[in-house]
Amino acid sequence: CSKGKADEKHSKRVLFSDHVMNDDGARNTAGVDISKESKCEQVQTDIAQFQIDEIVLRLAALQ
Repeated sequence: CSKGKADEKHSKRVLFSDHVMNDDGARNTAGVDISKESKCEQVQTDIAQFQIDEIVLRLAALQ
């Protein structure tokens, strides 16, 4: 594969967030209290996604 194809793939990726940003940049959780366990799971998910993204970038660099 050419590097251009890998870059094209990555440029089409869209990230979604559970949080809505206010005009001032603050996160709006709509008054929902998230439990510590839920926050921990969300952090673990974010870390896992980051690791997946790193692997994808490394694989693209090898091609």
